Amino acid sequence: MSTISQNISQILDDIQEASAINGSHEKITLVAVSKGQNFNKIIEAFNTGILNFGENYLQEALDKKKQLEKFPIQWHFLGPIQR
Repeated sequence: MSTISQNISQILDDIQEASAINGSHEKITLVAVSKGQNFNKIIEAFNTGILNFGENYLQEALDKKKQLEKFPIQWHFLGPIQR
């Protein structure tokens, strides 16, 4: 298992544990920050179950969205959009 997969697995476990402790039954969406990351890392995270990715640079977001259009990824802007 890669570091990315291990980290995602740990984060998802932590979220599940915190939800159980708080008695929460609300749906939680994990948004992975992909700013500055290459396509291979994004695909690896996607293959681990991450469907939501966040960017704050417009051009980088547009490039990634185009290159990864065959993947059913939900893209989000984080904070103010930077050019």
